Amino acid sequence: MYVYLVDDDPLVLASLQATLAGRYETRAFETAEALLAVIDALPPGVALIDMALPGMDGAALQAELTDRQVAMVIVFLTGQGNIALAVDAMRRGAVDFLCKPLRRADLLTALDRATDQLSDLLDQRRRTGAISRLSDREREVLRNLATGAPSKVIAHRLGISSRTVEMHRAHICEKLGVPTAAAIALGCAAGLV
Repeated sequence: MYVYLVDDDPLVLASLQATLAGRYETRAFETAEALLAVIDALPPGVALIDMALPGMDGAALQAELTDRQVAMVIVFLTGQGNIALAVDAMRRGAVDFLCKPLRRADLLTALDRATDQLSDLLDQRRRTGAISRLSDREREVLRNLATGAPSKVIAHRLGISSRTVEMHRAHICEKLGVPTAAAIALGCAAGLV
């Protein structure tokens, strides 16, 4: 798992890299702009971001990562505990907001939660992307499944046999890697249903 460290203090970056060595693959950046300059070439990961960066601050970086839909989850660091700032960051999707100096256990716990959230995000994106691989007929069947209609009714609506509906249902579940109910939920999330 990759952890991208964004802090303008070289000593903090070195300390974080030493703390995370062996557990995570790390890459350090001293500014938000430095991270953004290479963001498209980076694999998904967790961004450990100092809130008070020179130039673009942590909140602006979070907004930019969100706008670009980067496969990255965020844990913030700050030297100045500010409840309003923390609440705002969490509301916008940050996993945690840690105050410096950091306790190693708190940092690792936050990164474990972030790693779990990243895994969920990547899984959701993979499945949502799979929706685009459904045939037009499979999408029609999925839309009809979302209405709760049984296979016979769907077959009548689409002018096909019940067996064909069941075949399409099986293909949908296989392509998405989920059972029917979850496939319907993914179709809804993707705007298909």
